[in-house]
Amino acid sequence: MMVLDRGGCGACGRWRRRRAWSAVAAAVALGGCSLMGLFDEEPPEPPEAPCEPGERRPGVCGVCDATAGTEVCGAGGVWERYWCPPDPDDGDGDGAASTECRPGVPVDCNDGNREIHPGATETCNNTDDDCNGETDEDFDCAPGRTQPCMACGVAAGEQTCGAGCTWEPCVPAAGQGVCLIDGTCNEDGDLDPGNACRWCAPETSATAWSDAPIGTGCPADALACTLDGVCDGAGTCTHPLAPGFCLIDGTCRAEGERDPTDTCRICDSASVPTSWSRFCWIDPGSGLMWQDPPAADLMAWDPAVSYCAGLEYLGFDDWRLPTIGELRSLIRGCPGTMTGGSCGVTDACLGAGCWTSGCDGCGDGAGPGSGGCYWDPLVTGYCTVYWSSSSYSGSSSRAWYVAFNYGLVRNADKTDSFYVRCIRRGP
Repeated sequence: MMVLDRGGCGACGRWRRRRAWSAVAAAVALGGCSLMGLFDEEPPEPPEAPCEPGERRPGVCGVCDATAGTEVCGAGGVWERYWCPPDPDDGDGDGAASTECRPGVPVDCNDGNREIHPGATETCNNTDDDCNGETDEDFDCAPGRTQPCMACGVAAGEQTCGAGCTWEPCVPAAGQGVCLIDGTCNEDGDLDPGNACRWCAPETSATAWSDAPIGTGCPADALACTLDGVCDGAGTCTHPLAPGFCLIDGTCRAEGERDPTDTCRICDSASVPTSWSRFCWIDPGSGLMWQDPPAADLMAWDPAVSYCAGLEYLGFDDWRLPTIGELRSLIRGCPGTMTGGSCGVTDACLGAGCWTSGCDGCGDGAGPGSGGCYWDPLVTGYCTVYWSSSSYSGSSSRAWYVAFNYGLVRNADKTDSFYVRCIRRGP
């Protein structure tokens, strides 16, 4: 294809497969004519002719031999690869031979890793990347290596080369009397600024705080009911309670002191010194205050009456043994014997004719209380028989009782031994 400029004196030629200045264009250019208006004197050097995609030409394979191969023109019109069989002398294809096969061919010290070969960039990896016989030579040190050093300026120590090929801080040797912790030098016995129960103990660790032994003193707190601080051996400063005190919700409470929000809860340091202990239950329906837990021992009826009358408990001295009507008000879950039920035994009716089948209670251990007792779930104590103060009107030697495991109401001889739960008008 020929193209002339406007003056008619210039021309360029173009081959379909190879771009080059035509002889005509060159001749015209030599005559000083402008070619396509692009230059007045000499044309620029022609660019290298590209190849046609898919075109092939002879090539050379292998780093140690001249096995013939094929060079192929890629999609971009550039010779870009060889069509060669695997090279036995260059297993990883990095251009370095596994042996010294001929002059000028570099020898690969690891023919199974194409990142390792002569001329490669040395990196911090404890490996001879450039095959020069040295490891990590461009860095301060090789990872894992150690060297002696001086710790804190006074003690012999050792430092290790870290993963970044730089020396880590000098670590004092054991028995040198110093600790290097978080970059700070500490002498034997120095306390951790943030924890009085941790200190420098070089024989245990020269690089970390060690727990002070059990019983080591530590600062007291601001509470009046605690003793001086004592380390627990696990790095914690503890403050034991003084005898006769509770520490509840951060406040000191004296033995027997009552919860301001609940009359039935007091400080009982012998049982639970960190929370209120409950020693009574106030029936929200009747307002009666019940001893809870009840007395621990079984008693005949006369001793039971005397016990409650002489009881001084929770700061009160007006306790008494409950009547049968009051004792029945404690029943829950058994309709016949609950207050107002079909059982005819009440404070106003205590004879033989008052007892009806409704007084015979319910199934064994099927109540709503703990263990199936027929009382409120908050009530505690032995789920069994309790005395009332009400005598049986048919015989002065007998008195009424409630068996809370059945919810039943009956009477028994006063010499029998049952449990006792005293009562008073609350609060």
